[in-house]
Amino acid sequence: SFDLVQTGIQAILGLQVVSWAKDASVALFQASAAAERLRISLDFSSALGSAAEIAYLRNVTEELGLQFSSTAQSYQKFMAASRGTALEGEKARSVFEAVSKASAVMGLSAEQSAGALTALEQMLSKGSVQSEELKGQLGERLPGAFQIAARAMGVTTQELGKMLEMGQVLSEDFLPKFAMQLEKELGGAAENAANRLDASVNRFDNAWQRLKQSIGDSGISSALASTMDSFARDIQAVTESI
Repeated sequence: SFDLVQTGIQAILGLQVVSWAKDASVALFQASAAAERLRISLDFSSALGSAAEIAYLRNVTEELGLQFSSTAQSYQKFMAASRGTALEGEKARSVFEAVSKASAVMGLSAEQSAGALTALEQMLSKGSVQSEELKGQLGERLPGAFQIAARAMGVTTQELGKMLEMGQVLSEDFLPKFAMQLEKELGGAAENAANRLDASVNRFDNAWQRLKQSIGDSGISSALASTMDSFARDIQAVTESI
């Protein structure tokens, strides 16, 4: 009958609304959880504190049209690697900004940009620049990186290759020089790259993720976390009683 069909349709629509609500809650919770992880990690890796660092990262990613989440994660790791070195603080930021601008100009994907910053992180962690990071990881993502590095050090590519083999290129000395040379050769290209179509997509995605985080942080995510803690205690109690 018609009433039965109507009831069935209402039931299906009801289930769909529940499914949408569940998906929305999960998305809000995940956005809040990711923001919380970033705040904690930045508080550890930076003397400036997470609030100042996040504001800085939002400004850089907005200006260059980069994806916030992946850029922030890479930045946090790089800053952690710079702790206790001569690059800690503003010098590390300058290196990060130069490579981020190059990523924007080259039109690198979020994964490729993260890979370039990972190469810098490894250089810092090891203390000296290795051919593997400069020619391989960085060079594969930023074409011409090895040639730019040679110009930054004031030597030929052949001479730089020998210096790398002998472990004579110290990260603390090399990275600021490389960043300055990179900035010089990029010129105003970063400003032009910031207007490309995928930069607009990244800005929209960043705004959408931030909206989800803000809604989640309003209390929804905390309520979900409390509910999950309660469920966990109940499950543990049942488990122990068996």
